[in-house]
Amino acid sequence: MKRAERSHRSLEGIAARQYGLVSRRQALETLSVAAVSRRVGTGEWTIVLPSVYRLPGVPVTWRQRAMAATLWAGETGVASHTAAAALWGLDGVDRRAVEITTPRRLRAAGVVVHNGDPVPEADRSARHGIPCTSATRTLVDLSAVLDEESFETAMEDAFRRRLTTPARLQWRLEQVGGRGRAGTR
Repeated sequence: MKRAERSHRSLEGIAARQYGLVSRRQALETLSVAAVSRRVGTGEWTIVLPSVYRLPGVPVTWRQRAMAATLWAGETGVASHTAAAALWGLDGVDRRAVEITTPRRLRAAGVVVHNGDPVPEADRSARHGIPCTSATRTLVDLSAVLDEESFETAMEDAFRRRLTTPARLQWRLEQVGGRGRAGTR
């Protein structure tokens, strides 16, 4: 098997796990800059976000958009807030915005970026293969963006499904909440 064919199959495997997407960094691990530029230039690959490409024949979905945002944000980015709530399937959260938290200063249409410190490993998880905040951290973040009734519905759902506990949520609020953090009071 030729090197180019192996590279193509390797990228297809990565894309299959990422809703048809590859990051520029991933592409450059197996292809040259010229090969990546050629695929983008001919329209074989579609630019979804800066340095994130969709391979041909893959339908656009909400999960794909969430994965694209986390690939764009890099290793430190995770789906958060209402996007993480949607990935966890929490009741009471109807919005399906693509929201990420990252320390990088990013801006793109269709993605809500929350800047701050990198999300600690203890607050990171993955749902449906997409890096996101843990259920506990998601509730902390939701407290700042949801109305009280919707937040209580999401929280009760997380407790009922044993995604977190009241004690764990209280502990996490004490760690990351407090003065200056919206919704945690």
